[in-house]
Amino acid sequence: MNLNTESLQALFKPKSIAVIGASADIKKIGGRPIAFLKQFGFAGNIYPINPARSEIQGLKAYPSIKDVPEPVDLALLAIPASMAVEAIKQCAEQKVGAAVMFSAGFAEVGKEGIEAQEAIRLIAKENSIRLLGPNCLGFINLTDSVMGSFALLMQKGVPNIGRVGLVAQSGLTGAYMFSRGREIGMGFSYWISTGNEVDVQVPDCIAYLAEDPNTDVIAVQVEGTKDGERMKAALKLAFEKRKPVVFLKTGTSDVGAKAAASHTASLVGSDAVYDSMLKQYGVYRAKTLRELVDVAYTVSQVGIAQGKRVAVFTNSGGVGILTADELTELGMELPQMSAAGQKKLLDLLSYAAVTNPIDVTAQIGTQPELIPQFLDICCEEGIFDQFIIFLGYSGAQKDIISMRLNLIEPVRKKYKHIPMLFTSLYTEETRQIFTENKMPVFEDPLEAAIAAKALSYFGENFKNKEIYSPAAITPATDPGWTPGVALTEDTAKQLLAKYSIPVTREKTVFSESDAVDFAAQIGFPVVLKGMSPDILHKTDAGIVYLNVQNAEEVKKAFREIEDKIKNLKAKYIGVSVQEMVTGGLELIVGTKLDPLFGPTVMVGMGGIYTEVLHDTSIRLAPIHPSEAEKMLSELKAFPILKGVRGEARADIEALAQLLVDIGDFAVKYQDFISDIDMNPVKVFTEGKGVRIVDALIIPKD
Repeated sequence: MNLNTESLQALFKPKSIAVIGASADIKKIGGRPIAFLKQFGFAGNIYPINPARSEIQGLKAYPSIKDVPEPVDLALLAIPASMAVEAIKQCAEQKVGAAVMFSAGFAEVGKEGIEAQEAIRLIAKENSIRLLGPNCLGFINLTDSVMGSFALLMQKGVPNIGRVGLVAQSGLTGAYMFSRGREIGMGFSYWISTGNEVDVQVPDCIAYLAEDPNTDVIAVQVEGTKDGERMKAALKLAFEKRKPVVFLKTGTSDVGAKAAASHTASLVGSDAVYDSMLKQYGVYRAKTLRELVDVAYTVSQVGIAQGKRVAVFTNSGGVGILTADELTELGMELPQMSAAGQKKLLDLLSYAAVTNPIDVTAQIGTQPELIPQFLDICCEEGIFDQFIIFLGYSGAQKDIISMRLNLIEPVRKKYKHIPMLFTSLYTEETRQIFTENKMPVFEDPLEAAIAAKALSYFGENFKNKEIYSPAAITPATDPGWTPGVALTEDTAKQLLAKYSIPVTREKTVFSESDAVDFAAQIGFPVVLKGMSPDILHKTDAGIVYLNVQNAEEVKKAFREIEDKIKNLKAKYIGVSVQEMVTGGLELIVGTKLDPLFGPTVMVGMGGIYTEVLHDTSIRLAPIHPSEAEKMLSELKAFPILKGVRGEARADIEALAQLLVDIGDFAVKYQDFISDIDMNPVKVFTEGKGVRIVDALIIPKD
């Protein structure tokens, strides 16, 4: 997908700006952008537009944008919604390249607003105007001093110009994140709010920042996504550029959720799909606004870590244990120093704790040189990917913390590839010292642990060379199914078998004699199941008979199944006689068509406990074999697959291949299939493969 970031140059890097609805009052929406542009040194021309004034804030004003004597790159619309359509028409006549519409009162207020917003969208699209908003706070390009916003963010002065680009759908949420970042010393390249997204959406901004040479880290807040393919393309671009994306998705309930017709549907909600999409594109998902800002800040200060091995360095045993516990909970590793390394540390301080966490005790109060000496020995070991260094309350004392950081700095320079995170109390003044030295500092050690997790997450993901892009899968032709009516198990399995997906040996029959003949052919014991498109969950209806041992039992089961289906007044289309599959582990594998991101693949523990345990892993289809294996490793039950307490290892490779194959199948049939539910899937010991015991396919409604 072509995201056309070049067309956004007129929006984010304009050479000339017109403010429609300009005001001399800098407290008004039409006055603030002009004041900010002048105050912070925008180098281009500024054209206030107001038919009632000839001069505004020391600048010549014009009655209309049509009266501006030279081309305008960007128009800022600070006018009521009722005037917006006419204003955007005038921008089109003057061939303005881009516009920011601050106005509210569009799609968020009802039918008339929706119609007005659509009119604006069409005018902008037909005249190649890139439009940000409406109902947004605009944007700020700090690198070029472009203040395309009326927000009060800049009243405290220009923040640090840095390399973090921040984009948010919610203007006030974005403003909060910007303010929080400013307070902790984060430097920004861009701040963007997208509002109603009539044209420019969050993915467009992500793509623009991914290609921006002044941006290294991208922080994102979204409430929802209008275009899943556009989002995937933008995140793929950021991954390829190796730019870490920190992402906060607010709202975790299912969008347009319906009563689930399959186990897969009940387990794969819209937020779970979003989560899996972010994983596949190497995006770190933050849970809170604070975490979003802290992680972006930390990455911008120290880069990413090469792995998850952390050394906790402390002068407090209690804090060291607390931090180590949190790191373990987060899945991080705390390697132990070698015997030789521990001896070197003990030679410096005989009563130090030299296992990880490493406690240099309060002795650093009288021997501060112990800090760099200990750190240097630990770094020499070559077993740590990053450090968390607890400095207690010394950060609140300028002289003491300056001295200690100066002692540590040579070690940081010597081992530039090892990020070092600091935890300490601090004042506004001492915080600046940490920031100037690119030493991320946290008041709470547990926040440092979360940041360390994020650094390792990016490091692990960026080891992959590229996002999986398989060969094109030929779409299926219309199979002629009845929309929304589930395929019976036998029909579903026949279709899957055509694509080499392993199913049980079986046959649907309509007489007792045929049932007996086929059972004898495949060998006893067998399974008999009633077939009806009206009965999705056959076990609940009592029409599944397991472990049928002989011909007489086959006849009896056949008759009872027929009677039960007829008593339920369901459509009867035969009885399936199947081989009885014994042994193996039971899992569930399924697919669900997500309205935003397309087909998804899910795997989890199967059988009757599927919806109780919720031990699942999800990815967007199609998936690479290595991604399929990663899905399996995410399951809490993965140790069982690997073999525990003397049990044999399961055929993990065959199960991973099934995930790949069913993903390809779901992509091929995405125009026709809503859900696929294969439960249980039997997974046998290594080399013995997998077998689908039951399958349900639900066509799109």
